[in-house]
Amino acid sequence: MEAFFVVATWNPAAASTYYTRQRETEYYAGNSEPPGIWYAPAGDFAIVDGSPVDRATFDRLYRALDEGGAPLLEQIRRHKERTPAFDITLSAPRSVGVVWGLAPYDTKRLIEAAQQKAVRATLSMLEREATWARRGRNGAFLEKVALTSATFRHGESRPAQHSDGKVFADPNLHTHCVCLNIATRQSDHTIGGLHSKIIRDFKMATGATYHAALAYELEKIGFAIDRVGKNGVFEIAGVDDATIKYFSARRQEIEDELAEHGVTSGQAVALAGAIAKATRSSKLESKSLRREDVWRDAAQSLGLDTELFSEKLAGSVQGARSAGGRTLVFGEVGSPAGQSHRA
Repeated sequence: MEAFFVVATWNPAAASTYYTRQRETEYYAGNSEPPGIWYAPAGDFAIVDGSPVDRATFDRLYRALDEGGAPLLEQIRRHKERTPAFDITLSAPRSVGVVWGLAPYDTKRLIEAAQQKAVRATLSMLEREATWARRGRNGAFLEKVALTSATFRHGESRPAQHSDGKVFADPNLHTHCVCLNIATRQSDHTIGGLHSKIIRDFKMATGATYHAALAYELEKIGFAIDRVGKNGVFEIAGVDDATIKYFSARRQEIEDELAEHGVTSGQAVALAGAIAKATRSSKLESKSLRREDVWRDAAQSLGLDTELFSEKLAGSVQGARSAGGRTLVFGEVGSPAGQSHRA
């Protein structure tokens, strides 16, 4: 499932194997992704919060089965049509992805930790405010439940042609939060499905919370932010718009397709998603080079000093603020109703 929009996306999850098929590969040995991590503070279904996602448990709970293979939901016993999980994809601003993609190992790990903390803060908000299960005839009543989500951090978009003719996958730091559509109702310990509409209605608040938390964590490790916009979207100070545009080839590809229909992604979200799905190529292409090497070569062709790029940005906080950069605070983000503030 592709992360395209800057604000959090909400979709029925892809097949469970999409998220786990690369979990055994070595992270920094090439174009690979790290293992998933469970978000499960309540310990529902005996999941240990913060533990690695193992494929067998994830596949079983994705299909809402107990350890013996029996259905956990009466709905499955009656008929098999159900949404097994919801994929809430939290995508870092493109400048964050570029800095992460070009950073040395230690800085890269700090940015990844900031992303993970922002993801947990966002899921915590959703669990507190928007996680309910239906019960009673036709789901007439709601009961507060815990959220269980397998989080998978990915680092690239689909390959696309860039303005100089090169074809490669851009750095795109994002996390798939695969929220299981099952939860234990504490009143009688039965299992129910989530009320998906409530979670979906929190989409804007989810994006705002994520961006505020990520900006906060990035500033803690030395980066400055600016260009704060709707729902808290921001960029890292010092990464210019031309660099961001160059490393947004996949997005530009989709925007160009939309332009042929006379609309933008903001005006036609469903159409943008359909075009993204129809035009995407495999992430398994162009594996002969490490993706970090591809990104570094591309950045150098733009005249960037890739050896010092991220370190210079991390040390430029005061300079960026004096030049007009802003610090994003939690009071500036959108409400659950979707209100937001623009810089």
